[in-house]
Amino acid sequence: MAIYDDGYRLYGAKMQPECAKVIAAFAYKSIPLDVITPSVAVIEKVVRKHIDENRVPVLITPNDRAIADSALMLRTLNEQYEEFSYYPETSRQNALCLLFELYADSFLSLAVDSVLSSKQKDVGQIGDLYADSTFNSLWQHKQKMVLPLIGVQAKTQLYFHKHLTKVLQSLDNHFLYQDFLFGNRPSAADFALYGQIKLLIEMKEFYGIVPRLSQQILAWVERIENPLPLGGEWLLDDFLPDTLWALFFHLDKGPANYLLSNINAMQLWVGQIRGQLELPDFIGEHQITLGGVRLLVATSTSLAWKTSELAGFWASLRTDNGFIEALGQSNLFKLINNNYKLPIISKNKLILEA
Repeated sequence: MAIYDDGYRLYGAKMQPECAKVIAAFAYKSIPLDVITPSVAVIEKVVRKHIDENRVPVLITPNDRAIADSALMLRTLNEQYEEFSYYPETSRQNALCLLFELYADSFLSLAVDSVLSSKQKDVGQIGDLYADSTFNSLWQHKQKMVLPLIGVQAKTQLYFHKHLTKVLQSLDNHFLYQDFLFGNRPSAADFALYGQIKLLIEMKEFYGIVPRLSQQILAWVERIENPLPLGGEWLLDDFLPDTLWALFFHLDKGPANYLLSNINAMQLWVGQIRGQLELPDFIGEHQITLGGVRLLVATSTSLAWKTSELAGFWASLRTDNGFIEALGQSNLFKLINNNYKLPIISKNKLILEA
């Protein structure tokens, strides 16, 4: 494929958590990145040309490849620029890194959106800060149409607020002792968590957001936004401190239920399908419980496949008795113990045997 002079281009708004995550990852490795906040016209002409749908953020690589998932963006960048990986080299730390990244992208994002939605008087207010009025329509569509489908509802606001408070407290405790999650160099999980927390920081004065962000978390944000030259080490000997396990166990009820119920519903659906099928974003609904609140949420195809990939890595730790003992009877132990395999997707088509 031809190599273009444009380098890497990221279409999206800097305040989008996924964009903030990717921008920080580029900055850590000092890789130039052109961030473009697109109008609807640009989305139609440029973005849709590459991915055939109106979705941002989208990263266009120098060889004109389009990537529409932030986790895949980081993995692709990591393969291209191998020095100082975003992923710990040892299995236990990498298992938690991949889990925390998926959690930030798929569940912490709901908590942040829920807190913001509960504070705003008009659904357009957040979008108004995104710099482009036509781009705001995409954000408003998410607020009005998508978030209620995936769990951000009036009856879950209290749960999400409490969950967010607990997670921020766990991060506060951890950053008393460590610069980043897994030592004194940032990981993909740091960047994913940063993207969500950055949005809270941007909105804090606008909405008077609570809970309050601690000095430890703000110092961690500062380290991510102003990275030192490449360097630093992961925690030695695949060590996982108690402060990381505390964060892990905050994920073991609501977030674990959210991930595992979604992939269970997806597996049931796949078992009923034969032949070739265009893969939609959502395939029906399933029931979950969050903080004692029962609700129906849409079954996400992309989240199911990401959970399947995570389970595939976690399955490699089945013989790690120390790790299994630390997991105890946690719900997330099912990532190791259950067979969460899904068929391979080819060009957004699900191919199943007749």
